[in-house]
Amino acid sequence: MITELHVENLAIIQKASVSFRDGFTALTGETGAGKSLLIDALELCLGERADTELVRTGATKASVQLVVDLSQNQSILRATCLLNRGKKRLRQRTLDDLEDAAEASLTHQLEKKRSLSDWAEGALRILATIYRDRELHSDSEADRGIVACVTRLQELNEKLRRIPASVLPACTASQALQLLLRQIGETSIPPEANDQAVELLGWLELTLDDSPVLVLTGFNEGKIPESINADAFMPNSLRTRLELTDNRRRYARDAYALTSVLHSRRRVIVITGRTDVK
Repeated sequence: MITELHVENLAIIQKASVSFRDGFTALTGETGAGKSLLIDALELCLGERADTELVRTGATKASVQLVVDLSQNQSILRATCLLNRGKKRLRQRTLDDLEDAAEASLTHQLEKKRSLSDWAEGALRILATIYRDRELHSDSEADRGIVACVTRLQELNEKLRRIPASVLPACTASQALQLLLRQIGETSIPPEANDQAVELLGWLELTLDDSPVLVLTGFNEGKIPESINADAFMPNSLRTRLELTDNRRRYARDAYALTSVLHSRRRVIVITGRTDVK
């Protein structure tokens, strides 16, 4: 969209500026006021052949500048036409001459393929700019989602930076956003703390919890202690030889956890689910 037109020393116009807004624009005035000259000025910036006779009498040069707002990518192009009296060659920049500027526009940059880590860092910089004047609190209902997303994006960025650049895929901005949002979307945001709620924790987390009363559910053999005996690719004997976590270490871990839980609570209720009709 054309937003501004600036004319100086063109024919009878000494200096004039016109601003254009959304909608219909009408140029009105008396005959000879210079309405047609504004159209001529537009054509000069669009590449129309220039004539030095258009330079205002008494002036050595004339200039016309056209400002175009490319609203889709928030870029601004300026087309300038300079007429120098008495010179055969005219120095003129038109919209057709602004290809380099267009290539540097936001749209071109977003469509250019870059490393995924570059896009992740760019997304973090944009978020930092958006929220730089706002203090975010993770315990606030309004801010908790933003904090969780930004934190997850920072974690992803750190992981991407540790990956060799030759391995990371080159992608456009839209592709990078889809990949990043897919990863962030899998992150669960914990609900706001509620003193009346019953907290559900995993087995290995129980020793770190300070609740005075604990209810253990699913306390069945095979679950506690955990045992893995049917892994064709990594049997228990091979795990032992490789000094990986085997059934013996799992048993010791679960025995320690149960002992810790029983001796650190005022009351512990163990529920074993029925697995058959007997």
